[in-house]
Amino acid sequence: MLSAQHRGEFCDLDIVCNGHTIPVHKVIICLQSPVIKAACTGSFAESAGRYEIKDCSYETVQGMVDYLYTGNYDTCTKQLPKEQSEKPGEIVPGQRDVLSELIQHVRMFSLADKYLIDGLLELSRTKFKKTIREERDTCAFSQFVAEVYDLQFESSKELRDIVVESVRERVAVVPLKPSVQEAVDGLIDEIPEFAGDLASAGVRNVEKAAQRLWDPGTKENHTEGELSSLLHTTVHAQQQQFVAHGGSKIPFWAHTESVGEINLATYDFGGIGTYANLPHENCFVENESSEGFDIAILGAPFDTAVTGRPGARFGPNYIRAASKRRAYGYSIYTGVDPVHDWARIVDCFDAPLTWLDNRVALKTLDQAHRAISGRSTAHPEKSTVPRIVTLGGDHTTTLSALRSTYKRWGQVSVIHFDSHIDTWDPEVLGGGISDYARINHGTFLHIAHEENLILNSSIHAGIRAPLTRPKADMRNDRRCGFDTITARDFDTRGVKSIIDQIRQRVGETNVYISVDIDVLDPAFAPATGTPEPGGWSTRELATILAGLEGLNIIGGDVVEVAPAYDNNGETTALAAVDVVQAILELMVAQPVKAPAKE
Repeated sequence: MLSAQHRGEFCDLDIVCNGHTIPVHKVIICLQSPVIKAACTGSFAESAGRYEIKDCSYETVQGMVDYLYTGNYDTCTKQLPKEQSEKPGEIVPGQRDVLSELIQHVRMFSLADKYLIDGLLELSRTKFKKTIREERDTCAFSQFVAEVYDLQFESSKELRDIVVESVRERVAVVPLKPSVQEAVDGLIDEIPEFAGDLASAGVRNVEKAAQRLWDPGTKENHTEGELSSLLHTTVHAQQQQFVAHGGSKIPFWAHTESVGEINLATYDFGGIGTYANLPHENCFVENESSEGFDIAILGAPFDTAVTGRPGARFGPNYIRAASKRRAYGYSIYTGVDPVHDWARIVDCFDAPLTWLDNRVALKTLDQAHRAISGRSTAHPEKSTVPRIVTLGGDHTTTLSALRSTYKRWGQVSVIHFDSHIDTWDPEVLGGGISDYARINHGTFLHIAHEENLILNSSIHAGIRAPLTRPKADMRNDRRCGFDTITARDFDTRGVKSIIDQIRQRVGETNVYISVDIDVLDPAFAPATGTPEPGGWSTRELATILAGLEGLNIIGGDVVEVAPAYDNNGETTALAAVDVVQAILELMVAQPVKAPAKE
């Protein structure tokens, strides 16, 4: 099979990386990588015979393919000059470029972890451990340690443990060479996580060395020197950890065995409560020190324009809390983690809305959207206008988002997931009482049409709630530019037909996705103000959203999450996070570059 692969014979999948194409056989690749298998067998672009691997070198991907065919991979090494020989008392490179080998093993380990290739994970770990024991070049040692600590903690802990053990062995050598001590001290100063790991391991090893020193039966001449070296390195690491965290972290001299196993430099459930632990920025004012951002998360704590149960003002932080475990979350279907892809995504926190006056609150939200969309992007070569994902809040908040998108992008098509049409005539649903009352969560799309914010290529999906006037409501809905997919269409027509209808409806236009959580059946999302039976499941909604990849998504929201009505399993919050992740994934998959509209 390997020779056939090299000749490109009978290959039915192209793996693409940095402009290089590697023809492979699906049966070989997919049987060993469930991630690639899921992408190739689902309704994704990969199923057409092309799988792209980003943020990885071609050599590493080729090594992965070699392993999948042969059970092994070669390292990209180069021979160093033979005259470069070891001098007494010094650490110098050997005849191999061991640094390249180590870095290759680290990258193979990372790739195997991402694509769930267990055999490659074990092989790369074994090779890394063997090679690190052979490596004696101090400069190279510093470089590959930095490479290991660049990986995510969850996937690199085993390699970090190997590195720390190797450092411990080096500093225990007596007499300790100054170059080794300088290299280790430099790493401690530059990499806080390394300092933490080394401090934790160092305390235990100092204890063991001290026991050997004071045990007459085991005392050896070199033990005092070993203990001195270990103490120097451990105390330095402790001090660096304590200073680096402003004294907020528990000093490691208060070490216990259990605390030593915890990496306090990372946290999924601590720190500031942003969405998925994203960086926070005050996006409402100009900030010259800002790096810019491509996508912003914005909370809209507003629920005083509802016709049913209130409580959605508490939705934004409820969704954020549920997103903590998605701080690192690669999709099993696509292998993508949108939060850590090319786009810089920040959490702007909540717009400062009052619940005492809807007019003031909505004007404030309009202003917040305009401020955020007027900021600079981090990647202007891909997008010149930041895109916003809003966490509601009741559905009225979408009107502010559409006003902002109109200013920056012009008219947009709206894909509206909801159990209600939300295009009701304000004279009917608002009762014609006042301009104040006419703007609510059931009329905002009618008003968006009146203000010429949306195109006549918009579409509802998941509709099932009763109408107030069966013919007049639908006539008015069509006048507002909407086509309709009902909840039961999923059962009678199937998911592909629904996806095709949505894609054909919006075409190549810029698209805003608005998801009212009550599009889901109350069994999956009970925490909402106006639940309606007979809705879609979370999986059905996720499948439809995934089928929209490639559309020009310029904004989106998840609204009507009212935490007070959720169950003990917080299924509504989990569903809302799933929707936010899906929208972010669509945005990352399709950068949209457009000049801001003045």
